[in-house]
Parts: sequence; structure tokens; C-alpha cells
Amino acid sequence: MKHLTITILCLTWGITQAGTGTNLRTTSEWIAHIERTAHFVNFDTPLVEQTIKFPGYRYFDNEIYFRQQQRDNLDTYDLYLKQEQQTAEALKSKSYASGETIQLSLVFHFLHTTDLESIEKELTFQMEALNRDFGQLEVPEKDSRDPDDQYRSLAANPNIQFVLADISGGTGIAKVAESVATWDTFDDMKEVSRGSPPIDPDRYINIWVVKMGDYLSSYTSQPYTDKTLDGIVLEDIYFGHGKAEGYDQGKTLTHLMANYLGLNDLWGLSRCQDDGVSDTPIHNSPTWGAPGGHHISTCGPGPRAMTMNFMDNSLDAYLYMFTKGQVERLRYMLSPDGPRYHLTKN
Repeated sequence: MKHLTITILCLTWGITQAGTGTNLRTTSEWIAHIERTAHFVNFDTPLVEQTIKFPGYRYFDNEIYFRQQQRDNLDTYDLYLKQEQQTAEALKSKSYASGETIQLSLVFHFLHTTDLESIEKELTFQMEALNRDFGQLEVPEKDSRDPDDQYRSLAANPNIQFVLADISGGTGIAKVAESVATWDTFDDMKEVSRGSPPIDPDRYINIWVVKMGDYLSSYTSQPYTDKTLDGIVLEDIYFGHGKAEGYDQGKTLTHLMANYLGLNDLWGLSRCQDDGVSDTPIHNSPTWGAPGGHHISTCGPGPRAMTMNFMDNSLDAYLYMFTKGQVERLRYMLSPDGPRYHLTKN
């Protein structure tokens, strides 16, 4: 019941705070907005009661994970605020929109099955999906959700490519095991005793593929979090072709990878918050399922939702773009000025 109450409060806040539902374009406005809404991600409702999943829908637990980190480390919010301020100031003073291809190395920890043949098949598909989404522009000529080409004209190519790390004979696989039936607690899968610890997070992006229980969904760490926990945790039903209907094109990891590299969800840390990108509309919540042509955000003046953006949550077939602003933010994070630059030095 508490989960339903929280959901209603989120939607109500999104409607009543309509005056804040416009993208904030200066560093001072953006930081002030974060500070005004800090209370919304800093309460003490038990986490386990906030993460109940309803069958058939994809969830991301980044917001809940952030709250837990706040409780474990009181400096977490200050670190987040500092990163957002530095990012806003950097993007204001310099362009990071283009450049040569950036290559990043991935390490996978498979804790959901011991079927190596199946893992290798799905891993090939997943790598192709990542490199497609971060390295190509596949924007349809027409889209009923964007009849005036307002959003498709903003599409841009991050020009980022992914390879498997040179470990275990170049396979990029750190461990294959099925020691736990389901994982219900954040970061347990990263422990030596029960799971698989991250391998050299200063060089590699670590990804854990695991079976999750009713109280845990896919999530990722941020550049300012503990290095011993750094990486992405992906629910096994969304890996590769996956086992979840409608989420079979590998785009769950595309979303999480962008989170890991520094993009916020379109709704920010909470409903109707700014994502820190100038050319995306503010969303009141994730989009569920197959969005129609008139999906409107309840934030601010009611902008049309950007349901085709990888940082929303539509079915995979409906997602196909990052914006120019998102690409610039991604490339800043991986530039010599950014917090993820160390990942490019392999």
C-alpha cells in the first residue's frame, strides 16, 4: 500500500509544481532547482517497500539506489550536487559535441546461469546493440509521436563504441555462476564471498547480470560513488534478446550505460525534475509500454513527451535517439575534463 501512496504523491507533486516544469538553462537556476527539490529524495520510507514490481513492466532503481547511498554516506548528495554544478559550468564554457570515436572496455559478471553457450550468444547480440545505439543514427523518416520533426531533428550520434575487456582470453567475462537464486539487496552481487567483485574499475565498466527478486530492479552507480561498487547491475530478463516481451532489443543496457556515463533520466532524480540537458523536455514519469502520438508530460506547460529517447522507458521498438545536448554531456563526461575520462585510457 505504501508503494501506491508514494506513486500518487509523485504524480500529484508533478502537477502541483507545474511552475517548475521547464528546463532550467543557467548553472545557478539548475543548482537552485536541485536544492529546492532535495527533500523529495531524502526521506526514510523503507527501501524494500518502494521497489515492488508489477509484472510486464521494466523498472530502473537508480533513484532508490541513490537514496540508499545517501543513508550510507551523508556526503552522497553533496557529491552529486558538485558533479552537476561542474558539468553545467563545463558545458556552458566549452563545446564537447564532436570528436573522434571513444572506445570503452566492458567486463561482464554472469551470476544468473552457467550456460556459457547461451551467454556467449546473447553477449554478441548485446554488444551489437550497444554499438548500434551509441555509434549510429537510425532515426525514422516519419514518427506519429513527432509529426513536426521537433525531436527527430535533435538526434545525434555519441560516437562511442564498446569492446570486451582483455581478460579471460579476451572474452570480457569475469565470472559465470549461479550461486544465488535471486538477489534482493543492492550491491550484494559485488561481494567476493557471494558474487563477483569489480575488476579494475579505473579501466573497465563492470556489468553484473543477475536474477532479481520482487524488490530489486536494474540500476547503476554514478561517477562520484564508491569505486568498489562501481558498475551496472542488469536484470537477466533484459540482457541481450531477453525474456521480457517488448524489451528484446538490448536497449535496457543502453539506458543504463548512459546513466552510468552521466546522463540523467528524462524525469531527473524524481518526477518533474530537470535532467540537466537543454534540449530535452521535462517528464513527470517514465513512459510505460507503447506510447501514442499525443503523450503529454504533466510538468509545466505540458510539453509533448520525448518517448523515443533512450532515457525514457518506452518499449524497445519505440526508442531510437539521444539528443545533441545528451551527446554533448556524454562526451564531456568522457573528456579529459570529465569524471569518466579514466575509462578511455585502455
